[in-house]
Amino acid sequence: MTVNQRRLTQHYFMTAPMPCPYLPGRFERKLVTELRGPESNGVHDLLSRAGFRRSHSIAYLPACSDCNACVPVRVSCADFKPGRS
Repeated sequence: MTVNQRRLTQHYFMTAPMPCPYLPGRFERKLVTELRGPESNGVHDLLSRAGFRRSHSIAYLPACSDCNACVPVRVSCADFKPGRS
């Protein structure tokens, strides 16, 4: 038995520089890709492990040439304790 597996090519794009929403006077760029199709869950899993973030069907990674201040943080819901700090 032969199984034909086709993998779709994942396309990535770099945004134009835009004013940084976090650091005044700085500009940000993002590497973005669309999460669509039958393999989107697996692609999202791999990208999130590589530091990508997700907004709806878009995965993005801050890709500023001279800055790495944006750090992805994952919070464990089971271990989270709300507080005032």
